[in-house]
Amino acid sequence: MRSIIPFGMRSTLLRLPTALRLRGNTYRCPCCGWGFKRLLPFNVRPNAKCPRCWSQERHRLLTLYLQQRTTVLSQPTDVLHVAPEDGVRRVLARADGVRVVAVDLDSPLTDLRMDLRHLSFSDGSFDVAICSHVLKHIQEDRQAMAELYRVLRPDGLALVLVPYLEGEATTREDPTVVDPAERERLFGQPDHVRFYGRDLIDRLESVGFEVQLERFAETLPAEAVTRYALNHDPIFRCTKPLSPGVAA
Repeated sequence: MRSIIPFGMRSTLLRLPTALRLRGNTYRCPCCGWGFKRLLPFNVRPNAKCPRCWSQERHRLLTLYLQQRTTVLSQPTDVLHVAPEDGVRRVLARADGVRVVAVDLDSPLTDLRMDLRHLSFSDGSFDVAICSHVLKHIQEDRQAMAELYRVLRPDGLALVLVPYLEGEATTREDPTVVDPAERERLFGQPDHVRFYGRDLIDRLESVGFEVQLERFAETLPAEAVTRYALNHDPIFRCTKPLSPGVAA
C-alpha cells in the first residue's frame, strides 16, 4: 500500500531522531535553522551533512548567498529550481511571494519531470534559475545553458554551481567515455561527464549570459565558514541582459 504521507514529510520524520540527538551550538544550518554539536559525515567528509534537512556544504553556501547577495527571498520572484536540493527548496518555500517550479528527470522533490535540454516553458517565464551541480551530468551542456537563458526574463539571474578546476584552462571531458568506472576515475563520479575548467565562463557567455565568478565563501568571516560548515565553491552569477535599448 502506498504511503499517504508526502515524500518530504516522510523523509523529515525519519531524520528527526538523529537531528534531536545531535542538537547543539557548534554548527548551524541556514537551510533549516537548527543548531548541532556535530553534523553527519558524507562520503569522506566529516561534518558535511545537516542531520535535520540533509543539506551539504554547497547547499548551505547557496542558501546564504540567496539571503545575503540577492533579493530572491525578499520580493515576488518566479524561480526555476533545477534538480532541487531539499534544504534549498525549503528555504524558497518559506519565502513570501516566491513562486517555485522544481524540475528534474527523476527526483521525488520535483514538481515536473523535465529534461533541462528541452524545457517546455515559454520564453521569459522566470526571474531566477538555480542550477547547482547539474551541468556536470549533461553531454549537451551548451544546449542546457541556452534553455536556462531562454526561459529567463530580461535582467533575469541564473545561479550556476559546478565542480570546477580553476587550474585548468579547458574543461576536462571526453564524450566517448561511457564506462562508469572510467568516468569516476576521470570526472569524479560514475554519472559525471566532465570537470569544468576556466572556459566554463566562455560557454555560458556563448549562449548570451553576462557572467561573474563570485567567491562568496571567501568574503565571509572564517568563523562563519566553520559554523555553517561551508565549502569554497565559486558561484557563477549569470545575468540575461536587458533587451537592446532598454535602460537598467
